[in-house]
Amino acid sequence: MTPLQAMRTPPVDAIVLDINMPGGSGEDTLRKLKMSTRTSAIPVIILSGSIDAAGPERVRSNGAAAVLSKPLVPEELFQALDAAL
Repeated sequence: MTPLQAMRTPPVDAIVLDINMPGGSGEDTLRKLKMSTRTSAIPVIILSGSIDAAGPERVRSNGAAAVLSKPLVPEELFQALDAAL
């Protein structure tokens, strides 16, 4: 399921997005998710291997619950999910 499909399906607990996605960016998708009343309350965790220095704060200001660096450490993802849920 893509994040935008989540807007048209039953609610999900959380969404994990990569900052660089085919056909768009995680930041754009995050903004769309946060603008929809159906998905705005769903926590979104952003993953990135190439975010600029200002990126984490910018993404958080757009509504991301957490920003994690790649390579992903599973325990960090689990902690971010626990904190967001």
